[in-house]
Amino acid sequence: MFKNKACIIVTLFFSAIAVASYPQTNNTLHPYIAAVFANNADTIRKWYVQNLDFVIKDHKDIPEQHIHFYLLEKDGFLLEIIQRSDVLDAGGIKDTMKTHKYLSGFFKTGFYVDDIRAWYNRLKTAGVKIESDNVSGGKKENYILCADPEGNLVQLFQQEERNSQQAMAADIDSIKQAILQTAKAINNKDADGIMAYYSKDIIVSYPGTRDTRYDQFYESYKQMLLPRAGFTTVTVPIIEEILVSGDLASVRMTWETTIVDTLQGKSTTRKARDLQVWKRENGTWKFIRGMWYHEKQQTDNPD
Repeated sequence: MFKNKACIIVTLFFSAIAVASYPQTNNTLHPYIAAVFANNADTIRKWYVQNLDFVIKDHKDIPEQHIHFYLLEKDGFLLEIIQRSDVLDAGGIKDTMKTHKYLSGFFKTGFYVDDIRAWYNRLKTAGVKIESDNVSGGKKENYILCADPEGNLVQLFQQEERNSQQAMAADIDSIKQAILQTAKAINNKDADGIMAYYSKDIIVSYPGTRDTRYDQFYESYKQMLLPRAGFTTVTVPIIEEILVSGDLASVRMTWETTIVDTLQGKSTTRKARDLQVWKRENGTWKFIRGMWYHEKQQTDNPD
């Protein structure tokens, strides 16, 4: 009974890490985590690292419970590999079956890729066993179905061009909406709302000053957005171009800010040019790099 409790605690601990770091969404499911029991966790770990470019995110051993654990990560997707002394080999079960070919339950993990032919050549060169494939075109979805050293199936898919264009359009709209929500947060003087769309690794360059990072942005926004008696400020984003390639995107835009002096009845409008880089992190687009400068007005000192 203690063994089972230990396994549950380990599983919940690492699942909690995954859930805590994953952004909450409404009505949307993003592939995020899968788990496999293994007879040899080191062999399975090596296969996924060498053939699918996973990286080791965490590693735990509980010798007294005979538990050997890896947490791997690839582009925000987590894979738990759990080796236990009480795991029954699926191959041993199948050897006893005469009338059934498969066991019930999840039987494969799938990933979308950009270049199915390149992956096919890579896997074949590495000696990976290909169960079946369609990489010659002619279908809506090209695929490769292969197996890891313990027979767990992994399938790679590449959608047809039409679907890729639809996905790109959806990405562009997601980034556009994130920028509009950022502007809304600015006008609502909501520093947390602004930072919700900033990557923890953000770096932005401004003329004549050092690069600004996440913590500096947060503190400066909290000060900058404090109410000023007799003044109202409205900021509008003018998006000129969004280009998307995979998990990266670039944005060219202008921020137009109007400051109204309600006591004197005067207003001033300033424009700032902004070149942004966005990155998809755990399924959500985040602002990660930028270059920003004010447009000079006619009244500005040319020096």
